[in-house]
Order: sequence, then structure tokens, then C-alpha cells
Amino acid sequence: MPYGQLIEHDHRYTLYFERKLRFTPSVVFDALVDPNIFAQWYPFATGVMDVKVGGHIKFDDGEGAKYHGMITKLDAPREFEFIEDTTDVIHIRLEATETGTGTLLKFSHTFESPDWIVPTATGWHNCLNVFRDIMNGYEANWPMPDELTALAHVYEERFASNYTK
Repeated sequence: MPYGQLIEHDHRYTLYFERKLRFTPSVVFDALVDPNIFAQWYPFATGVMDVKVGGHIKFDDGEGAKYHGMITKLDAPREFEFIEDTTDVIHIRLEATETGTGTLLKFSHTFESPDWIVPTATGWHNCLNVFRDIMNGYEANWPMPDELTALAHVYEERFASNYTK
């Protein structure tokens, strides 16, 4: 199970993950920027996305908070980046594997509050697994509460010196 890494720099935190996918970067990129697919794996995405640099992505947490992201990089089939809720940066880079038939997806989320390290790492770990499932033609396989708790404990141990409980 590929766990995420944590990088701290200038009072900001970046969670970094990699996932190997069996599709070419073009196929993966098209899925990443497809609003309907995006809404299946990305937290609170509504399926409204204006796919262009400067375009907006709409989010709704289902509890009354609605916010948006703005696309800052869009370089098919290599990069997709946006700023979520004015401060968090989501960056996705796609690299062809050595065989040229697959993709290494490199995902990073940069944010400010160390209080969110463990739940954010746990969440992205699962979201990226769901994206992989969707790419492979499976239904989204969201973890059960006990699986989430176990994964959160793993990230607590991995990042214990970097966050406050």
C-alpha cells in the first residue's frame, strides 16, 4: 500500500502521493479533468468545472459550505493544478512509465494548518485509491469506518512529529 509523504517548508505542509495506473497519461488526464469522474473521487466536488486556466471548480460539503477552486495549470497530458478555497494548492503531474503503456500519477496538496495533516493524508490516500478503482472500471470502493481509523493511526505514527492533535 503506497503511503503518502509529508514535506514541511516555510510553515506550509505538502502531502505527496504516487499511484501507478495502467493507462497512458492522455487517458488519465482526460479522466482527471472530466467533471463527472472528478466528482466521483474528489471530496465535495459538484461536477461543475470550467476546464481552462482561470476556470472554476465548484465544491459543496453538503453541510452548507460552498466554495470554489480555480485552475492555475492545465498542460495536457502532464499537469493539472488548482487552488482550492483560496489557499490550498492541489497539483497533479502525470508521467509515462518506462514501458509507455502506464502512468505514474504524482499528487500533492499544499496547505497551512498542521492540525489537518492526519485526516487529510487519510482522505487523499483513499480518494486516490478510489480514482484508481474508477480508472480500472470498478465502482468506487470507499473504506469502512474501521479501515479509516486504522489508516489514520498509520498516518499518526508516520507524521507524529509534524502535527498537533
